[in-house]
Amino acid sequence: AEMQEAGFFRVLQPKEFGGFEMDLRTFFEIQMTLAEGCMSTAWVYGVVGVHPWQLARYPIEAQREVWGSDHSTLVSSTYMPVAKVTPVEGGYRISGRWSFSSGSEHCTWCLLGGIIPVEGDMPAEHGTFLLPLSDYRIEHNWDVLGLRGTGSHDIVVEDAFVPTHRVQRTNKWTIEATPG
Repeated sequence: AEMQEAGFFRVLQPKEFGGFEMDLRTFFEIQMTLAEGCMSTAWVYGVVGVHPWQLARYPIEAQREVWGSDHSTLVSSTYMPVAKVTPVEGGYRISGRWSFSSGSEHCTWCLLGGIIPVEGDMPAEHGTFLLPLSDYRIEHNWDVLGLRGTGSHDIVVEDAFVPTHRVQRTNKWTIEATPG
């Protein structure tokens, strides 16, 4: 709550959605300062705080779904490609169980990894699926001594539909990141 109040999670968020659009160096400096006091806090900030940068690379429609009515909405993640992915009209159906979603109890959306099967002339590739809390549940099983405060619980999805605009394909990122 204190990091939210201080605006830390808006450092990399687009201005259009109440963010500051600052650079990654500023983000990392904040994280390193937090780590001097509490590693768990710094870890959660590093994981959850970078997602506005990633979400800004999704279509604007997905960004509006996440931040349209609440600019303080947070997103957790776990990128292990464990999703069972089935292409359907307009998107994908996914199911699976992902471990170690740090900060998930403070978030109402989640980025989840999966392998998108071969489709037409597109090879199989890693995809990141953006889901609202209504499409997954958090299994509270993080009870460890070290980094206890990260709350890195499991995420469970049972046959959720994810529209195409909420899926980031690895090859698309590669193409966008290639200079020239």
